[in-house]
Amino acid sequence: MSKARASRPAIPRPPPRDAAAEEAEAARALDAWVDPAAAAAAAAPKTARLAIDLPQDLHRRYKASCARRGVRMTDEVKAWIERALEEDGG
Repeated sequence: MSKARASRPAIPRPPPRDAAAEEAEAARALDAWVDPAAAAAAAAPKTARLAIDLPQDLHRRYKASCARRGVRMTDEVKAWIERALEEDGG
């Protein structure tokens, strides 16, 4: 005598994988995780450093002034240089 087998519900199969697309997405995600500023830095212009010597008191007062106003010292110095160049016609 044979026993009747109980039917099991069908197990849904996942859609076919696009391995190349998944690998490309994983690489983009890893790049963003490792260096989130890489895309922005690649598009940004190259920079050069400008170092100036200031009396400590002048530096301290300027730094405190920028902090009170919520501006970065670098941004303000850049703006001063840009204004000076515009006034000079350069």
